[in-house]
Amino acid sequence: MVTIATKAFFVSERCVLLVPRKSGRWKGYWDSYGGKVDCREPVKTATVREVLEESTVLVYVRDLEQVAVVRTYEHGELRFELHVFIVRKWSGTPRETEEEGVPAWFPIERLPRRMRPTDREWVERSLAGHTFEARVYVHPDGSPARKTMFRPRARFL
Repeated sequence: MVTIATKAFFVSERCVLLVPRKSGRWKGYWDSYGGKVDCREPVKTATVREVLEESTVLVYVRDLEQVAVVRTYEHGELRFELHVFIVRKWSGTPRETEEEGVPAWFPIERLPRRMRPTDREWVERSLAGHTFEARVYVHPDGSPARKTMFRPRARFL
């Protein structure tokens, strides 16, 4: 079964807001806000919900700019379809929550080293303003199985 999920990168003045994960396999790794899409829930609605749950910040569907769809394959099977958004307008101040650590701003050109090994390349492309679809191939432990494949894409709706 394929898990549909979202990521929302808050961007301001050439910096991106990231948060350290508090639990799970990637505890302590820097990431963005996001999570799983519920059954029959629109992707953008899920993004707004996840951002609010994880940061206490309100974003609006109209302010989500989709820049990518990243599909992750394990043993040749599609496991995740991740919809990636840039957020430039929001209401409130991101805070530490039960799920996420204390958020921090990073220059887009100097992302933290401690990120999931398969994420860095597509995150950098997303933050550089590219729109694309990507195929990420991983081993069961989350390490890269082969080179990520990118396909440029015209704007998303």
